[in-house]
Amino acid sequence: MPPPRLLSAVTELKEGTIGLSWVAPDTTDIAGYWIYRSTTPGTGYELVGSTAATTFLDTGLTNEVTYYYVVTAYDSYYTQSLPSNEASAVARWPCRLFLPLVSKNYSTTAFE
Repeated sequence: MPPPRLLSAVTELKEGTIGLSWVAPDTTDIAGYWIYRSTTPGTGYELVGSTAATTFLDTGLTNEVTYYYVVTAYDSYYTQSLPSNEASAVARWPCRLFLPLVSKNYSTTAFE
């Protein structure tokens, strides 16, 4: 069975979350996908989830850490494909925009 293709990982707007997406292999006998994660590129992958979709949200991650992922496909007999390409992303705090509050009452005597 061919592996999933074009795996990509992106930092999501929710704290400690990375989103993954990939292209399904060219076969009709896909039962699902296993998602593997590591903090070391190219090695040390551990199974973190499974899905029947071609997207996955990995949550509860430590911010400011780079995570590396591969995905494998499996069929109805649980025959596993080779891994996809490796993709990585950094879990981050969400970007927050703080704007100052400005009063419309511009009084020059406010502090007198």
